[in-house]
Amino acid sequence: MPLRTSSLQGYQRTCTKCRLPIYEVPSIPFITLYDGDLLSCAICNLISNACKFTNPESSHITLKMTVWEKQVTITITDNGSGIKPQVLKRAFERFYSFDPQTGAPCGDGLGLFICRFLLQLHHGTLAFQTKEGEGTTAALTLPMIKPSGDAVFCDAPISL
Repeated sequence: MPLRTSSLQGYQRTCTKCRLPIYEVPSIPFITLYDGDLLSCAICNLISNACKFTNPESSHITLKMTVWEKQVTITITDNGSGIKPQVLKRAFERFYSFDPQTGAPCGDGLGLFICRFLLQLHHGTLAFQTKEGEGTTAALTLPMIKPSGDAVFCDAPISL
């Protein structure tokens, strides 16, 4: 299934407590295979985390898609609290949860565990770049496929 701008625009509803994400999407067409429902779950969770750990009055969240030679990367960047190194080491563990404000668990601790699992199902990866007190970037990377001569597009190519 082609990855399209419309696949990203629905995530604005996820950020009800902070400013809507800014979108940066390439104008060149590309194809990657994915399950829209599963990928949506992963992206919505990452946007939800960005909103949860960002001050609503000063939030800045960017959703960006980049096309490389053989892969597509979707990044969610925020200017929130960042993730402590000792927390990041455990972030993908099932049932691990941590609130940077209180140090107590927050949520069920399944979000990032499930995100990583869903990306692995797509032969992709999930990685974080973070700096405590400055924010976090979550990067989802998916492999691209070469379109065959009989490839059919389901909707219009990406454009803003």
